[in-house]
Amino acid sequence: MRIISQDGKFDIPYDSVLVYVSSVFPKEIHVDFVAYRATYIVGQYDSEEDALYVMDCIRHSKMEGYEYFFMPSADSIPVWRKNKGGEE
Repeated sequence: MRIISQDGKFDIPYDSVLVYVSSVFPKEIHVDFVAYRATYIVGQYDSEEDALYVMDCIRHSKMEGYEYFFMPSADSIPVWRKNKGGEE
């Protein structure tokens, strides 16, 4: 699976990076390319809860065998939750 950043500038192979919610900036999702010692921000959200929700969506997409995961905009998270039966 590949992760596409919110701005579309990064198309990243999921199996080659570490994907995480930053402990310093808990509203951001980062990816680390360990081999290149590089870190990129692929998503910024309104709250840590939203960032964690997106991380769960990434995991689910990987388990379901999706080929791509496009990082959603911060504005779309309430819509995603509503459509999946979660809180708004």
